Amino acid sequence: MVERQGPGDNTSTGVSKHRRVAAGTYELHTHDGASNNKYMTIGYSPSAQINKLPKPALRLSPTGSRTGILIHPANGYLASIGCLNPASALNGPNDNIQWSDSRSRVIALIDDLKAFLGSQFPASNNKKIPRCQCVIDGEP
Repeated sequence: MVERQGPGDNTSTGVSKHRRVAAGTYELHTHDGASNNKYMTIGYSPSAQINKLPKPALRLSPTGSRTGILIHPANGYLASIGCLNPASALNGPNDNIQWSDSRSRVIALIDDLKAFLGSQFPASNNKKIPRCQCVIDGEP
């Protein structure tokens, strides 16, 4: 998982300074990016093309003053500020997140949650995913 450098901060200062998500345990929710149609859990585009919307995502909640903290695919560092981006290991300062790898990891996470929960997985977006949490474990 790739995330912005620390320290973790969910206050309004953390938002303005683009800090990483504060350590804690967060609920996972399905997400509907209806305002911009950019990210969704249910109804994301089946296309692997980077410019096709909506892209697959899950949302963390509650997150204090910060809103829209998502687990979503990234292409390089540009899409990673303020969110969590699944990726293979990065091997140094010149390595970067690869879109196809990141996208497939987000979809695998969503599919695994669906398989684990079966009929308990929400049938619509903006719903809490039962029995699932995201743990941010302290400062690196």
